[in-house]
Amino acid sequence: MFNREPRQVLAVKRAASRPSKPSSFEEENEAFTLIELLVVISIIAILAALLLPALANAKAKAQSIYCRNNVKQLQMANAMYVHDNNGSFPVNTEVIVGPGNAADGSWVLGNTKVDKTDDNIKKGVLWPYQGALKTYRCPSDRATVQGQPGLLRFRSYEDDIFLAGLILPAGTPGYPFLEGTVFKESQVVNAAVISGFIEPTEATCDTGTFGPWITDPPQWAALTHNQGVTLFPAPGLTGKAICGS
Repeated sequence: MFNREPRQVLAVKRAASRPSKPSSFEEENEAFTLIELLVVISIIAILAALLLPALANAKAKAQSIYCRNNVKQLQMANAMYVHDNNGSFPVNTEVIVGPGNAADGSWVLGNTKVDKTDDNIKKGVLWPYQGALKTYRCPSDRATVQGQPGLLRFRSYEDDIFLAGLILPAGTPGYPFLEGTVFKESQVVNAAVISGFIEPTEATCDTGTFGPWITDPPQWAALTHNQGVTLFPAPGLTGKAICGS
């Protein structure tokens, strides 16, 4: 005798073995509709509009902190040099011939506007104390070398001319140095007129000497960090690098 299964059981098995077909509702919802896609894009655009300014501000803040640290590191290198040289500041000499150059013996040499290599930084007397090239350049500085649009400048900072600043050749009243110039740390009396290291504007940053040629601060100080100025107080004085509006 054959063992026959009930017809109802066979029908169920056959139905289960057939590939299932999606319902009409599932077929209609396999992809986004145009309206749904537009809604998603709108939400992404709104989120981007909210987040991008915050990200930009965070990036600017990070660059400001980095720049402030650069100036602090340069000032610390300057302080170590002073300690090793009987309290004397490194000579900060500007030769005002042609585009101008920082002379031998200065904290840096050359002119950052035209220097095509980093050699003049490495020849400066502060290099043995601060030998990291990135310290000499602000991360926000996009200025390029004259005639080399693809070559970023190697330096963004200058030192106050009142700190052992010499101007050569002589010939103008007050030269080779300005009244009030100090050559030793012990001579620093009025810190209000001495800034130490500073980030000047792209137009005024050339030799390593920062001078009082322009009296309007926005014209000589680089307002790159949320319209703020980066400088460090004179050596031998307590204080922090300033970078703010």
